[in-house]
Amino acid sequence: LAATQDIAVDGLALTVLSERNRELGATCNAIGQSLGYFLAYVGFFTLSSRGISTFGSLMSLWGWVFIFSTIAVALFRHDEYVSQHGNVSDA
Repeated sequence: LAATQDIAVDGLALTVLSERNRELGATCNAIGQSLGYFLAYVGFFTLSSRGISTFGSLMSLWGWVFIFSTIAVALFRHDEYVSQHGNVSDA
């Protein structure tokens, strides 16, 4: 499921971002992924050391967040498909 969502988000970025800003999509993805790893690591150990959360409860929480965010994108974000006139043989 994570690989499918990754491909869908990459496709959405190509649709949403302007031609000029498309190259920034990969940069934002890399920065967001690194920041997410850091915050998840520090956040989990902070909550765990204080007895607030366990690994199982944290995984359950983020599993539900993952599912709900996927459903929200599927329901509220519509494709902006624009028909291309002509084909390769017209060139």
